[in-house]
Amino acid sequence: MKTKTIKTYWSGNGKHEKKRRLLWDEFVPPCGECKELAAEVFRMAARLYYDIYNGGGCNIERQEDEDFTIAGQSLGILKYAIDDGEYYEIRWLTFRFAEECADYDQSYEEIRQPLEAILDKVIVWAWDKLKGESTD
Repeated sequence: MKTKTIKTYWSGNGKHEKKRRLLWDEFVPPCGECKELAAEVFRMAARLYYDIYNGGGCNIERQEDEDFTIAGQSLGILKYAIDDGEYYEIRWLTFRFAEECADYDQSYEEIRQPLEAILDKVIVWAWDKLKGESTD
């Protein structure tokens, strides 16, 4: 019986992996914020993704004003690339994930697909803004 391989950016085979790598290499500095807004949105989406996969969401904090931050930087910037509904869904899933680390496997499966979809969308949006070329 064949096992279906799940494509993720974490595994290095995400839907827009080549674009992700090119954007990162060209527009994201070794440290600090990006110069271009689209690159910064992409960088923050990648930080969220990394924190979920690598740190279990330990750097994510809920803010009083319905925002959420990662290491003190607002993730509200993601709204440039995704709609409000997607933003609030990923925000809610992220909080649940971070709070339910005891049941990591179930929480991970709940957040994996929406997180991949958000990064897909941000990569396509950033590519269009920064490279001005058509996407897939």
